[in-house]
Amino acid sequence: MSIVATAAAIIALPIQQGVAIGIGLSLLHGIWSTTRARLVVFERVPDTTIWWPTHPYIKGERVPNVAVVGMQAPLSFLNATSFHSDVLDVVQSEKPKLLVFEASGTPEIDFTAAQTLLDLIRQCGALGVTIAIARLESLRAQAAFERFGLYDVLPRDHVFHSVAEAVAKLAG
Repeated sequence: MSIVATAAAIIALPIQQGVAIGIGLSLLHGIWSTTRARLVVFERVPDTTIWWPTHPYIKGERVPNVAVVGMQAPLSFLNATSFHSDVLDVVQSEKPKLLVFEASGTPEIDFTAAQTLLDLIRQCGALGVTIAIARLESLRAQAAFERFGLYDVLPRDHVFHSVAEAVAKLAG
């Protein structure tokens, strides 16, 4: 939709104004996408070590006492509140002993989101839920873990290369 609006603006207006409108629309789309991002629940693909977002047409399986969740957007002040409430909803409804945050879709974590993660790690710990992070691939997200003190409350040995590795080591 924003492509059509940008093209129309470039045709109807002087090119500088049309391009400026296109840039503005692109920024608005990015903000809208980030604020609308919701927590994704993952299931294991049967007979594999692959964890995939729950889908109505792809059969997955759950591991008892384990919940795997992720965000497919940067964690920021724009979505930190919904992230926090969505994670607590999963913890309260599924009552897992292990909660794995699959972080491959999270390229960045800002200060507000880091504070939310710190709070969630503490809350889950108080409820007896172990937290693990899997596939923290983004160098910016890794730097945020260092910069905002997330390793002060999350042991470094709870960060894994895969969900399967986290489940194997911590779900026992």
